[in-house]
Amino acid sequence: MDSRRFDALAKNLARVPQSRRAAVRRLGGAGLGAAAAGLFGRARGQAQQATPAATPAAPGEMTEFLYIQSHNAGTMLPKEGEAGVYELVLTGGTGHTTYFADRPARQTGIAPTERVLTAIGVGGDDPPNAGLVAETDDGERVVIVELLAARFDEPTETVTYDVRVLAEYDEAGLAHLADKHSDEEPPASFGASSLFIDGGGCPYPICGGICCDASQGMVCQGGGAYCTSIYQSGVCQGGNACRQGPQTACNATGNCHCGTDIEGGGVCLVADSNLCGRRTCSTSGDCAYGKMCVNAPCCGSGLQVCMPLCQD
Repeated sequence: MDSRRFDALAKNLARVPQSRRAAVRRLGGAGLGAAAAGLFGRARGQAQQATPAATPAAPGEMTEFLYIQSHNAGTMLPKEGEAGVYELVLTGGTGHTTYFADRPARQTGIAPTERVLTAIGVGGDDPPNAGLVAETDDGERVVIVELLAARFDEPTETVTYDVRVLAEYDEAGLAHLADKHSDEEPPASFGASSLFIDGGGCPYPICGGICCDASQGMVCQGGGAYCTSIYQSGVCQGGNACRQGPQTACNATGNCHCGTDIEGGGVCLVADSNLCGRRTCSTSGDCAYGKMCVNAPCCGSGLQVCMPLCQD
């Protein structure tokens, strides 16, 4: 990866406050493809959509992921009662996370932040690393951290992380940012910022920017937009989410029912008596992780809503 291109991308994303629409306009379409080409050092004919079709890596070959979250302002203060832990609060975001996948997938796109936080394993046994590039009164600051926990508030589009500053970083994903990391106390407050999250390597198919782990029984669904379990994918060959009753149950306990997603595939969905009150969608990429965009004919012609997948 060319360090000059990485630095240019970091500065560009950190300095420009973004609305949801502006972020999609700046990083979607051709702009997103150009940024990815610069980051990974190879030009592309045109950008892919936010939910491109899954592209498998060759056997034994890893696809490297990088996720980027841009915000207008933030704070980084010690967390009370937890030595060495800071609370990183990022405000004025877009509610979406930009992702880049290096060779062989060459994917770029935008996915809901809530879905990404679940998929990258924040709060797990092997927390991901991230580089914060922030504009302060004293100039640009770079801080390399470990993401211990995450909380996303959708109404305010605010992400809060529990983080630990990494004094030493010897991995490849954020190497060019790590060169700019200093031992100074992290900035208590800052303006526009971008958080670069090292998504690690993926030897499996890639669905909507997420590593779809075939070893755990996961498969791509929704035209490559979503990663779900074989059980969730295969138990329903079709169905109507509006018809929820004992005769349509798709699990042993009877609290899940078959529906049809917008690509025409069958999915096993958690029952919901307030089906028509759920969030509307046009693609499964509009839904939070764990949900699919399904047809809801009883709610009006052409209406589609986000429904949670059955987990049992």
